[in-house]
Amino acid sequence: MKTNPRVEMLQAALGTGFFAECISSGEIAAALAAGFERRALVYNGPQPLHRAGLEGPLGVALADSVAALAGNIGSRVADVQGMRMRPDWHDSRFGISSEQTGEAIAALRALPADASFAVSFHVRAQDYDGRSWLQVARTFLRRAVEIQRLADRPIVAFDVGGGWKPAQLEETLRRELPTFVGEAADALTDLRTIFLEPGQSVATPTQFMISSVLEVRSSGSRVEAVIDAGYPNLPLQGTYAHRVFVEDGERWTLLPEGPDRILGPTCLEYDVVASNVSLPPAMRPATQLCIADCGSYDASMALHFARGEERTGLQVSVYSIP
Repeated sequence: MKTNPRVEMLQAALGTGFFAECISSGEIAAALAAGFERRALVYNGPQPLHRAGLEGPLGVALADSVAALAGNIGSRVADVQGMRMRPDWHDSRFGISSEQTGEAIAALRALPADASFAVSFHVRAQDYDGRSWLQVARTFLRRAVEIQRLADRPIVAFDVGGGWKPAQLEETLRRELPTFVGEAADALTDLRTIFLEPGQSVATPTQFMISSVLEVRSSGSRVEAVIDAGYPNLPLQGTYAHRVFVEDGERWTLLPEGPDRILGPTCLEYDVVASNVSLPPAMRPATQLCIADCGSYDASMALHFARGEERTGLQVSVYSIP
């Protein structure tokens, strides 16, 4: 849901058989409005989930804290209750740490004796700390096995997170995930579902933006093009590379790597759309560019900054400072 909540995207995901991962009551409502069944919703975020307002239990609820875990179990917010595990080597703000295992076990033991539960983890690639994805996943599998033993309740679902770029997901699916699935099935004999979060990798290539060149200028040996789209439209422009194509008659040609830059139109120093491209000598103001790979968080996090638009619903209070 958070990756790209466009109705077209949600309906495409629904038609493909995806579940919907939600992190707020608003996202739950949007998923239901898009046609997802309540039992196809996985709640997995830091906002506590409250039974009030839910017409029935969700499929899975993964708590981000011990307090949320106890609350979810007590109010029966989902068919399968669960917890998110925090990595030991990284100071993440998410999940239940290994030091809190005892408290989590106490909460899980409030489940009926015949009830099952779920676990999850999510670690960004930049936080692997020299590990491969499989090595990261194995550390959480070992912890899950210990939690299952201490809680004396079977784990039936394991959410292994996401955050991959498209090529990274393909690599993980081919090289590492099959090994993990086999090891998890052997270690957790009641496991029947492994959730994968492919939102970013699936959505990223699905949208592009057409922009116009405002100015072409030289800076030493480097050519720079200022365009009419930038950071407000592409807030993840510095997180990963976006392919850029230039209009070439009736075709679009991918810009190769080079020393030139494409700059956004705002007053922000970091509003650089691309910093390592080769601009064609024929580039002029009004030349059209196609900026690809902006279908994930660029789409859901776009800003109104420097667009001259009034944001409805935004209230500003002015205070005088003595």
